[in-house]
Amino acid sequence: MRLLSALIPNPWSVEQFVANIAEYRGRPIMLAEKDLGGGTEPSGVTIASEERDYIFVQAGETGARRDLILMHEAAHIVLGHVDELARASSGDTPVVMWRHMYLTQQERHAELVATLMLLQLMSRSNIDDTDIARIASVLS
Repeated sequence: MRLLSALIPNPWSVEQFVANIAEYRGRPIMLAEKDLGGGTEPSGVTIASEERDYIFVQAGETGARRDLILMHEAAHIVLGHVDELARASSGDTPVVMWRHMYLTQQERHAELVATLMLLQLMSRSNIDDTDIARIASVLS
């Protein structure tokens, strides 16, 4: 939990959060919105190439839902899932992780860590009642 707390900037900033994860990982991360299909399609994707990591969040997502998607994808990086897949692959293709349906243990772990990060963020004094209500609606 100490690592998670250190990665979450106070006050909250998506840009600083991504910068903190990049520093932890020791390589750049590009964050972008992309139309991932919506509906039953993934809401977030992490891609690790040789030079950098990419986190894509479903275009149009805002507020706490966007933050949770981003935290889920970042959790894959922090938990080493991207590195595990890279070691298992041939190394010739990028490693791709999708936030979708939570069928694997890695997806469930990433969602748990993302939720813990949101709870950590909620516990900080700079979060007001409106932010808490917004975050709670995503978790319910």
